[in-house]
Amino acid sequence: TVLTSELAEHLSVFLSILISAFFAMLSILVSKDTSKQTGKLYEQVLKETASTVLLEIVLCMMSLIISLAIIFLPDSIKCWAQIIISIVEYYLVFVMVLNMLILIKRFKALIDNG
Repeated sequence: TVLTSELAEHLSVFLSILISAFFAMLSILVSKDTSKQTGKLYEQVLKETASTVLLEIVLCMMSLIISLAIIFLPDSIKCWAQIIISIVEYYLVFVMVLNMLILIKRFKALIDNG
């Protein structure tokens, strides 16, 4: 289905909450003390997890900008632009969901081993 203004408004709220959660997760990862961990694998997973969180933040911000564009586009432009923007938006959301599953797995491994 095509992304409507109402759906874009709900998606904007959800993405704003996700961005704040990812920033909180990033602050936890940055404050993690690696001096007591001797394994280089742990440090590598920590850095990769922080990079993945940053990627998620960028994807959420791009998706949020697209959602706001859908909300404020005039109705006359929405015909073809709405279909193209909807495809891009759904793709970004799909990539975000897949990356979130990877993040959950890595975050659990970091907490279990740290």
